[in-house]
Amino acid sequence: MDSEPPNFVPNPLGLGTREEEEVEEIMGYVVVISLPVILFFLIVAIACYLIGRARGREEAVRLPRYYGPPAPPVGVQDSQSLDK
Repeated sequence: MDSEPPNFVPNPLGLGTREEEEVEEIMGYVVVISLPVILFFLIVAIACYLIGRARGREEAVRLPRYYGPPAPPVGVQDSQSLDK
């Protein structure tokens, strides 16, 4: 019979205790490095959104509209000119 406890789950990486400690140490570096990077990208994305929104609102106020009111249909213009 095996001497392993009934709830034994084999190590999926097949590493010993020293290798496991090294992997845990590396994973700690990954978490320490990735969290600030994620926060940095989040701050940059929010800043770009807010700057772009402000610039778009300035352009909307500053630039005139390209299109005026729609022209009336041709038949309406002719009937008004005939009445006069």
